[in-house]
Amino acid sequence: MNSKIAFTVAFFLCLNVSIAQEGIVIRQYLDKIPVEVFDKTQEGITQKELNKLKNQKASKNWGIDEITSNSLRFVSKSLNTIVELLLLERENQEPILLSYVEEDEMLMIETWDLNKSPIEKVNTLPKLTVNDFFDLENQFSEPEQYQKDVFYHLEQDHVMVGLHTNMQPKYYNKNIDYMVKLDWNGEEFLVQKIKID
Repeated sequence: MNSKIAFTVAFFLCLNVSIAQEGIVIRQYLDKIPVEVFDKTQEGITQKELNKLKNQKASKNWGIDEITSNSLRFVSKSLNTIVELLLLERENQEPILLSYVEEDEMLMIETWDLNKSPIEKVNTLPKLTVNDFFDLENQFSEPEQYQKDVFYHLEQDHVMVGLHTNMQPKYYNKNIDYMVKLDWNGEEFLVQKIKID
């Protein structure tokens, strides 16, 4: 894990995801992986390089580090960037591709509809704000100013949502009141707030 993340004083919100069943595996969708999932990386990728990467597990800038039935992990040759893909299954068994990019301090999660041609980005993750961590009396009057403090992070088959609080005076006198659990129900992510004692 990125050391900069490890040293962040963060309160994590657990996001449980229903992974694709054994009958739907990520290998079936390798040809559908869009080059756009690499757009947030410094290296980027061309369609030609992506094809080589999928066929030979290595290219000029990238290598396949790990592949399971429902997930795929790419690592840049510079070792500064990770791109992970995870299949989520809808109730109708049509999969959604979740992509995660970790590069230095930048963390990015996006979701894609694999049944569209061409592949389309879809908005499935609910937008959480800094106020999702606090009781009403502790909330910020203008939470949009602190949106950059909220981050999403993929860890194995779970998305963690955290709050960067370290060395920031605005958080000195505030205690985190809630963890928030987001459950994938096959159609959408449901929000559950869990009170911190």
